[in-house]
Amino acid sequence: MFSADIIIVLGYLPQLSTLFSQVKGASTQFWLKGIEPLSVVIFIIGAVLSVVIIIFVRKFEVYFSVIVVMSVQVIGLAVTILIKPLYIARYSVIVLGVFALLVAFVFKSNLKKSICIFLCALNIACFSFTVFLEYNTSLMNFIERFDERIQPTDTIVYLDSSFGIVSYYFPENTHICTYRESWFNAFDNVSSVSKNEVEKIIDKPSWLIKNTNKQLPKYITDDFAVKQIDTFRSDFNTFNVYKIIPK
Repeated sequence: MFSADIIIVLGYLPQLSTLFSQVKGASTQFWLKGIEPLSVVIFIIGAVLSVVIIIFVRKFEVYFSVIVVMSVQVIGLAVTILIKPLYIARYSVIVLGVFALLVAFVFKSNLKKSICIFLCALNIACFSFTVFLEYNTSLMNFIERFDERIQPTDTIVYLDSSFGIVSYYFPENTHICTYRESWFNAFDNVSSVSKNEVEKIIDKPSWLIKNTNKQLPKYITDDFAVKQIDTFRSDFNTFNVYKIIPK
């Protein structure tokens, strides 16, 4: 058992450099601007379940598992409240294995096997689905193509859920969104304008990115000549890219 622990520790050591790099980057600039409500809900549910489990199952292994699972959330929320907003609920997925250990000590033999198998299958399915969505090549292939077309002085206009989707890759360009949400403040190079002001601001050929589940709005088709140039996928969405020229 001790040798297995040593192997696990050694296996994680190469990741420390990546961890420190991520922490350094997030400490200076991060998109989260406040406490995520879901994180609080997950914490409350976890705390209530932990108390109930400890009342009925008094074992060291249970105490250890509860402490590990809850401490990730406690530390994350504490950092978010006292220092800087950094923690969201999905970050606690790293302790899913310890949670499975907790299940193993709490439930009876046949039931715990079924639950653990279900959790493992669910984790594999979620991981595979996330990899397929988050790391598909469509967006990056588009960025490579678009990089050959776009100029640093060009403006990119975003509609609906296409907000700022390529602003990270083209920080030197002007990025304009036709609506506003409070969390837009996390993006320094994206500004918001009203739909009625688009015609006044865009006085030269520019780019428009739109989710395919929406129609081109009238304030665009009335005032601009529109030509579709490209398309790409990101997460659950497909986006069309247009060249717009003031009429």
